[in-house]
Amino acid sequence: MAKEQINKIVNRRQLARREREQHTQRMLVWITAGVLAVILLIIGYGVVTELLIKARRPVAQVGTVTVTTKDYQNRLRYERKMRNYELMQYQMYLSQIDTTDETMAYFTQQLQYQISNLQSQLSPDMAETFGKQVLDRMIEEELVRQESQVRGITLDQDTIERELELTIGYDRDATPAPTSEVVTETTEQQPMTDAEYKQAYRNFKTNILAPSQLQEAEYRNIIAVGLLQEKLLTVLAQDVISTAEQIQVTLLVTDTEVGAQTLRDQINEGANVVSMTNDLNADASDVSYGYELPWVPAGYLSEQLSAEIESVAFNTPLGKASDPISQTIGGFYVVYVQGHEVRELSESFFEDARQAKYDEWLEQQKAAIVEYLNWEEAVLTD
Repeated sequence: MAKEQINKIVNRRQLARREREQHTQRMLVWITAGVLAVILLIIGYGVVTELLIKARRPVAQVGTVTVTTKDYQNRLRYERKMRNYELMQYQMYLSQIDTTDETMAYFTQQLQYQISNLQSQLSPDMAETFGKQVLDRMIEEELVRQESQVRGITLDQDTIERELELTIGYDRDATPAPTSEVVTETTEQQPMTDAEYKQAYRNFKTNILAPSQLQEAEYRNIIAVGLLQEKLLTVLAQDVISTAEQIQVTLLVTDTEVGAQTLRDQINEGANVVSMTNDLNADASDVSYGYELPWVPAGYLSEQLSAEIESVAFNTPLGKASDPISQTIGGFYVVYVQGHEVRELSESFFEDARQAKYDEWLEQQKAAIVEYLNWEEAVLTD
């Protein structure tokens, strides 16, 4: 009886000790878990903080506006997505045509060129070049926004919405094809319906915007700034003169100075310039050729050929051919002036003049208020 009482006492002591040990173990587990949780929180906070710091890190400063790494990388993803989409479209077109068909040779060549060009743009070796182009475009857009605000250039939402629709391929003013029970074959693509546009826009957001992490509002801003740019260009080009001193010339090129002097003498003696041009083009020599230019203003020949040829062209009397001009690019040039007067610029030259005015403004603004800030570190390669 006494022995049983001792065993009970011992068991109770063991039980109490076991409970204390278990309690201690639980406390140690909770303390360890708490310490680990705190460490993880500190690490997580550090990682998140670092990511946020990197996201806010500026890649460029445009006046008082900062272009952040986050915005820049989102735009990079978007632009790369769009180039990949274009590449896929060209590859699909190429796969659908008969590349052995001689009548399709030029079209095939153009498709192959576009595919090669896009593949080059998207290659890792060109990542920095591509990144600089995207950043330059973002800077230009911000400059356009700021200048438009200063000049009071605005857009209404309906104009932006219409432009957005057109980028997707929807024209709300297009006349839909008449419904009929008789189905006729046609090669013309039918206008996109409102329902088709909405679905196409949903697909665009899912396949392009979402993977790019570009917000819909940011995309609409890209659309809007394109419209503002057109308006700003018109305002900046208001003082562009639509008339200029221009010349119309025929250029004749031979491989020898003696040959060029013969051409000059024949033209000045009344020979038919058109016939002489045709004879040069039919010549077996790779250097001999001739061609007639449309009316061109000052600067065109200098840019395309040389300042010397332009100077001679503007100073040769009307209806006469110039002395031979030796060029490092090869051959001896004779300039026949068939027209010289102040006249209206052609549409293409006038657009060039307007664009030159805008480009001049853009370069001035970039030099004055734009600063590039370690943008290379934020470039994405895929």
